[in-house]
Amino acid sequence: MIGETKPDEACGARFINYETGVKPNIASGVAVSGLIDCIHKVIIEKDVFTGHDVMFLTGSHNYYKFGENRRREGGGGPITIREGAWIASRAIIIGPCEIGKHAVVGAGSVVTHDVPPYAVVAGNPAKVIKWLSDTPPKKEPVVFYTIASGKYLDYAPKLLNSFKKFNKYPFMVFSDSDVNTAKECGYDWGRNYAYFGSLLSEKYETVVHIDVDCLVTGPLDELISGDWEVAGCLNFGKNYIEKNNLQGKSTIGIISYKDFLTAGIMASKSELFWKSWKHSTFTKWNNFKGFKDNNPLMVEQDIFNLIFYSGQFKTKVVDNDSSGVFYGTQSREKWNQLKLNNHDITLDGRKVRIMHWAGGNGVEKLNYRKSGIPEDVCKRLDILIS
Repeated sequence: MIGETKPDEACGARFINYETGVKPNIASGVAVSGLIDCIHKVIIEKDVFTGHDVMFLTGSHNYYKFGENRRREGGGGPITIREGAWIASRAIIIGPCEIGKHAVVGAGSVVTHDVPPYAVVAGNPAKVIKWLSDTPPKKEPVVFYTIASGKYLDYAPKLLNSFKKFNKYPFMVFSDSDVNTAKECGYDWGRNYAYFGSLLSEKYETVVHIDVDCLVTGPLDELISGDWEVAGCLNFGKNYIEKNNLQGKSTIGIISYKDFLTAGIMASKSELFWKSWKHSTFTKWNNFKGFKDNNPLMVEQDIFNLIFYSGQFKTKVVDNDSSGVFYGTQSREKWNQLKLNNHDITLDGRKVRIMHWAGGNGVEKLNYRKSGIPEDVCKRLDILIS
């Protein structure tokens, strides 16, 4: 059983920032020798134990600031230690991070990123040095997922029905209870694309995210196959860019609007990418508020673009001009010109794979008969969502 833990209870840890911070949740019977910083949430599950003088540090500071501002502006993030993990003596765990089930953290290690289940890590910074079997746990090939919380839950059946007409892969829907669990772990911002993708990346080789306000209109091979680590879809069509005079750089300054990607439809074959996106988004949102109008959803998407174009991963834009397909919002400005060709929905000779409404709360999402779409295409969509 996990509940709020008080400083005088039996886990053995010394708590700091307990009265002013977030109360930790530590399973009964857990033994901790060391210090737990409560600025952000700490969750420790059953059968976890530590060596001597371990530190769980959830607080940090904004190193871009100087003097008094550096001292006063907080940062850091939550820490979750999953069932059965062993944290050896004098290890330091720095949030935001998660230690996976039955993982081992070597003595004196400094952990700054997530540790996979059944991994043994050591060093500063801690890295995987072995697995608690001959090979890492085998992963399933592919999973798709969407987040359908609150008023968006009703969109999920239409998305799933249209997806299943063309694709046989598993599809996960994260709803209100999942979002609440993320919040309990301290991830209370944006859409949590990176949080849920990171969880799935521990079990699946390829993880694909599709926003719930989408309809799938064809097979999604471009998001599955190919020699790449991260795949993205363009956010702005040429008409939209010209109409709104967006020929220059985007709001993050180093990526043009014509190259800017949506986080609403993307895929990755790299667990490291998902962990990096989750960690960077949490750190950026909590340490540097004001980034893109202080909007956590936009922060998450901006950081996706920054990582995508950083050169760290092998990348692919799946719907560029030479691809022969449209994904997402790039085609939306010209939906009144959609055509139906032998059950394929096309635009300008390119097949439309996904129709993404996006556009915030003001858009009447998934109501294609109010979106200027030709009636023969609407009848095809009627079939796809049934």
